[in-house]
Amino acid sequence: METSYETNKKVTSQILNESGMSLIEILIVITLIATIGAFVGSKVFEQGDEGKYKAAKIYMQTLAASLEDYKLRCGSYPENLDQMKKGGGTDSCENFPKNGFIRDQDLKDPWGNPVTYSKSGSEYTLISYGADGQEGGTGRDKDISSDDM
Repeated sequence: METSYETNKKVTSQILNESGMSLIEILIVITLIATIGAFVGSKVFEQGDEGKYKAAKIYMQTLAASLEDYKLRCGSYPENLDQMKKGGGTDSCENFPKNGFIRDQDLKDPWGNPVTYSKSGSEYTLISYGADGQEGGTGRDKDISSDDM
């Protein structure tokens, strides 16, 4: 019959003889996990940029519809977008809604950049300069204009 001392000695011997992972193996696994994470993360961010670009196009269409509503109620397009906000109506517009046509946050694209509005006679142009907020660009930095819709 084995004594508790002999049993403890066997268990200790078995634990010491078990092989574990070496430092190199652990570093390889960590490197693989980091590489996969970087790849997946970049794909997720690309989808986010594409989503913001699509949202910007929809936003521009919505703002264009608000401009058309302004024209129907007030007879012409506003001189600037601030005239469409609450309290921004002109004296010549009798049908100006109490809360305005747009809110302050409606004047920025999904990237937080201001939307450019220009009026020429009975025509207007809205422009979002994309993610970089600069004129021109490609991909996520491409400009979105109401003239292109």
